[in-house]
Amino acid sequence: MDLKKSLAGAALAIALAIGGYFGVDQFTPPGFPDGFVYGVDSSYDRLTYEEAVALREEGVTVFVQALTAFPSSGLHQPANRVISLRNAHDAGLAIAGYALVGDLSYSGRASIDLARVGVPDDLWDALIFVAVDIETSGYSMFEVEQALFQLDAIGKPMVIYTNCGTWYDKLGNPRRPEGALLWHAYWDNSPDFDFANRPSWCRDFGGFQPDEVIGEQWSGGLYVRGQSVDRNIFRAVVLPAPTPEPTLTPTEVPTVVPPCCPCGCN
Repeated sequence: MDLKKSLAGAALAIALAIGGYFGVDQFTPPGFPDGFVYGVDSSYDRLTYEEAVALREEGVTVFVQALTAFPSSGLHQPANRVISLRNAHDAGLAIAGYALVGDLSYSGRASIDLARVGVPDDLWDALIFVAVDIETSGYSMFEVEQALFQLDAIGKPMVIYTNCGTWYDKLGNPRRPEGALLWHAYWDNSPDFDFANRPSWCRDFGGFQPDEVIGEQWSGGLYVRGQSVDRNIFRAVVLPAPTPEPTLTPTEVPTVVPPCCPCGCN
């Protein structure tokens, strides 16, 4: 779609998809470049409201929750996903999700449908994106495309979570669909958003361009304020614009002149 050929267009699509979202404070922790915000993602660890508030105090702006997961038992919905999203949302964090593709019992489209089922409408509408998670084996680029097209059909931007090695090894380095955006897993333990400086062997990474990268997962598998998370840096442009406060215009109260009584006015 033409609307999603640039990051700015994708940001507009995100904002339109979540019309009415109240917006969040954008706090850039020390060491983050200007124009970027701190995000964390989690899968099975239930996020309490108190932990969500603590994450926000830590400088976290975006909380991303696994909507489906893929252990040995097969693709399923993590039991904590709704309550974690609810607590993050209520604490004032922007929320997003990700859905795995990789279980042969589910098509790409069905994988997204499984991610959607059971999420309350208000939370689903508030998700700034739902990323197609590509990190396992057993599927083709056709299934990835079907998952992305299903997201587009239901009003979410087409976002892929993966890394260069996985994209090459699992899929053979196909070209990403037109309009797809990248959440790049690159564990260099530095929130520096350095996709443009990736290794030479990874230069032709799916045809992704630097301005199509919305986030970098730079660290994984640790606890931040009691929550087991991976750490990310996201472009602030992916966030919805805060809803302006309504301007109240004072209403003039007319001066009421009492009527004259029959005996005359004083």
